Amino acid sequence: MRWAIFSDVHANLPALEAVWKSLQRQSPDMIFCLGDLVNQHVWNNEVVEFIRGHHIATVKGNHDQGIGEGKTDFPFSYSSPDVYKWGKQAITYTLSQIRAEHQAYLRQLPMHMDFSFTDHVRSIHCMLAHGSATSIEQYLFENLPQEELIAALDAAHADVLIVGHTHRPYHKIFYQGNQVKHLINVGSAGRPKDGNWRPVYVVVDWNFNSSSNNNNDYLSVQFYRVEYDLEKSIKAIQASPLSLYFASCLMQGE
Repeated sequence: MRWAIFSDVHANLPALEAVWKSLQRQSPDMIFCLGDLVNQHVWNNEVVEFIRGHHIATVKGNHDQGIGEGKTDFPFSYSSPDVYKWGKQAITYTLSQIRAEHQAYLRQLPMHMDFSFTDHVRSIHCMLAHGSATSIEQYLFENLPQEELIAALDAAHADVLIVGHTHRPYHKIFYQGNQVKHLINVGSAGRPKDGNWRPVYVVVDWNFNSSSNNNNDYLSVQFYRVEYDLEKSIKAIQASPLSLYFASCLMQGE
């Protein structure tokens, strides 16, 4: 079974379209989005329409929650008072643009999705969430102490926890006795922050019902970076009331 998963589109429709085209070539059995469909770009309605039109199973991100509930201020990452000011301006702009039906859709998104798999070798629980099992706003950065990352897996009661929110992709494997646990961050399909401007998504292959008795080989993970029309995306921001800060972030992958 093959899953394709992306997250944090942030209203960047050209990036989403490029990710979609690329992941279709991977022939996934299921496709998931881990939230933050909207805000900080111009195509808020179009991105929601794309997700809904393609029936992509989606969990709620913190921006989806804030915009869906019509909040003029909600927690988001910022590095300075100026970035906070520009972020609030983006919220105001998004609220002025997004349609009520799309806000209603964002409000009803689930906080997480849970899956359990059992075969003759193992029983596996997987959770998909935006931030973590306990908080939509928790940042599970790769460089956090190992005990904090394992605690996030334990809080999810998961062998596999797949998240977004940080906009930085990684895959960490933890060995606990004869158990193997995986923490996967899928990065961002709309605004990467790992120094690479190209959108990223992940393909997870579940290797159940194999002839192997090795309890460690039940999944494999592959990240894919995608080229897209960055110039179109930047020009759209330049022609909008949004701060040019957001265009700079797209160019620099931050």
